[in-house]
Amino acid sequence: MDRREQIRLITEEGVEAWNEWRENCPEETPNLEEADLVRAMLPGADLRKANLRRSSLRVANLHGADLCGANLQEAILKVADLRDAKLRDANLTGVNLSHSDLHIADLRGADLTEANLQGIFVVGTDFRGANLSSTNLRGVKLLGAEFRGANFSGADMNGADLHGVDLTEVNLQGANLSGTDLNETQLKGADLREADLEDIKNWNQIIGLESAHLLGVQNPPEGFLEWAKDQGAVIAE
Repeated sequence: MDRREQIRLITEEGVEAWNEWRENCPEETPNLEEADLVRAMLPGADLRKANLRRSSLRVANLHGADLCGANLQEAILKVADLRDAKLRDANLTGVNLSHSDLHIADLRGADLTEANLQGIFVVGTDFRGANLSSTNLRGVKLLGAEFRGANFSGADMNGADLHGVDLTEVNLQGANLSGTDLNETQLKGADLREADLEDIKNWNQIIGLESAHLLGVQNPPEGFLEWAKDQGAVIAE
């Protein structure tokens, strides 16, 4: 089935017909590149390994959809409903997910390099092992999501609310953490080398800084490095 017919099938005949086609033709890889799927109703859609590169999915309903291994590079998913969606190992580089709902979504191993994640909702969201390098997370509240082993290197997290977030062994090298709230944040074993710590809030309420790497951090608050060293952080080679 060619690309035009695939787009017609999913937009006009709906998810049931689409999923039936996927089941009957497992050898075919969906090609929905640059498709206009604005406000599309796609709950539970089987979009595994689909090519959705540069597609427009603004305000789309993808509740419970299976997007594992899909290519969503540079797609627009602003205000999309991705609750309980499966996005494991998906390519989300450069995607715009601003203000999307990712409650209980599975993004383990997904590549979100340079993605716009401002205003996302992430309660119960699983980002373990995900690549979030150079993402835009300015002002985002991340409490309730799982991030163990994730890569935030170079991410812009200015003003983010990290209260109570577990960032154990997370890569934050070169990240912009200025103005973040670190009250009860877990940073055991985290890599914060060269991260910008200007105006970080509640830093003396961080829990677990053992073995965290702080070599070359930028703009640390007065007294922070001495306090961090007492907590077991590594501040020199």
